[in-house]
Amino acid sequence: MLIYYIIWILLAFGALTDLLYKRWYDKRILNLFLCIILILFIGLRFECDRDFTTYVSHWGNLPYFSAGNFAYLYEKFRAVDLEFGYKFVAVILKNLGFTPQAMFVFCAAVTFTIFYKVIPYYTNYPNIALFIYFSQFIMLPFMQIRFGVCSMLIWYSFYMWSHNKKRTSILYYILAITFHNLSFGVLILLPLLKLSIKKMLILLGLVLFIPLHVVSDIALGAVYLMGWNYTGYFDSDQSLSYLSYILNFILVLPIVIYYLNNSNMITIVNRRLIKYYILFLIGFSLSLNLPIIARIAITFSISICFLLPSYFSVVPKDARFRFLILIGIVIYGGLKFIPALKFFEPYKFNLELI
Repeated sequence: MLIYYIIWILLAFGALTDLLYKRWYDKRILNLFLCIILILFIGLRFECDRDFTTYVSHWGNLPYFSAGNFAYLYEKFRAVDLEFGYKFVAVILKNLGFTPQAMFVFCAAVTFTIFYKVIPYYTNYPNIALFIYFSQFIMLPFMQIRFGVCSMLIWYSFYMWSHNKKRTSILYYILAITFHNLSFGVLILLPLLKLSIKKMLILLGLVLFIPLHVVSDIALGAVYLMGWNYTGYFDSDQSLSYLSYILNFILVLPIVIYYLNNSNMITIVNRRLIKYYILFLIGFSLSLNLPIIARIAITFSISICFLLPSYFSVVPKDARFRFLILIGIVIYGGLKFIPALKFFEPYKFNLELI
C-alpha cells in the first residue's frame, strides 16, 4: 500500500509549491506534470479495487463489429447494463484492438484533463486544489469511474456556461448524462442557483425538517419510473454520518460568513462556488440514508477543492498564517484519504494496452 502514500505525499509537496512559487506558469507546469502522473497511476492500475473486474467483464460482453449482423450487434450492445456513452467509447476502443486497460486510461485522462482545464477559472492554487481532489475524491477516478467522468463533464459544462458558451455547455452536459444517469439528479438542483446565498441557506435550514423516508420513497419511485438498475442500493443498511454533515458545514462556514459580511469583496466565481457547496449540503441532507443518491451531492461538493484555498485570501498576507492554513488542508486531506484506502488492494499496474 506504500505507493498510495507516496503519491499522496507527492501531491502534498506539490500543494506546498503553490505558496513558494510566484509565477503562475511554474504552478501550471507542475500541475500538468502531477495530472499526468495521476492519469498513469490510476489508468494503469490492475485489480486494485472492487469494481475493476466488473468493468473488465462488461468489456468482455461488448461486441466486435465483425461478430454478426446489425441486429445481433445491437442486442449485444444493449444487453450490457451501462450508460450509452461509456459503452460507445469502450466498443470503439475494443474494436481498435485495445485491451480493457485502455478504458481505465481513457476515463482517468478525461477526469484529470478536465480538472486541469477548469482549475485556473476557480482558484489561483492549482496544486492545492489537485491535492484536495485526490485526497477527498479518490473513489471517483478509481472505483466509480463512470461517475468520475460524468462529474468532471458536468463541471466543464458549468465552466462553459460561466463563459457564455451555452450551446457547448449543454453539449457537455448531454455527454455527462451518457456516462451516468445520476446527471439528471444534478440537473434538478441547478435552478436553485438563481437564489441568493442567504435564500439558499434558509432553504438548507428548511430541508433539514424533511423526513428522510419521504426522500427515499420519491427517489425509489423515480428510479423505477426511469427503469434504472439502482434499486438494490435502496436495500443497503449503509448511511451517511450526521457528524460528517456537520463538519462539512463548519468547514466552509467562516468563508461564507466572511463574504456575507464583506459582499464587496466576493467575486462572481467565489459566489458561484459557495452556491455549489450549499447545493452539496442540501443534497447531502436529503440523502443521509441513501448513499447512492448522495453522489448527486458529491458533484457539487467538488467545489471544496477551490473553496478551501479561499482561506488564503481572507487571512493576513503573512507566511506563518499561509503555512498554518496549508497544514490544516493537508491534515484534512489525510483524514479523507487514509480511511478510503480500506477499499483498495495493494497496487499493481498493467502496461498491456494493445
